[in-house]
Amino acid sequence: MKSLLIIDDEPAIARVIQPVLMAEGWEVSSASSGAHGLRLAEQKGVDIVLLDLGLPDTSGPELIPLLRRLCTLGLILTPPRHQYAATSLAPPP
Repeated sequence: MKSLLIIDDEPAIARVIQPVLMAEGWEVSSASSGAHGLRLAEQKGVDIVLLDLGLPDTSGPELIPLLRRLCTLGLILTPPRHQYAATSLAPPP
């Protein structure tokens, strides 16, 4: 079974993504902090990590090299919400 780990401090992200992926045959775990996510990845081993780059306890970019060694397929990075909001609210050029 393919496995995905969601590391995001916003619980709604996992609530939305988890059932969809599980219906497609994925095993989905979630963590609300970088430290917890790293522990889960080390314990379980995962294929893909969906990583929030704006975690409160650690810098997402600091986790990238550690997680890259633990996941078999790759990382999906999501920008911090404040960065995304600033980008999406910017007027077109």
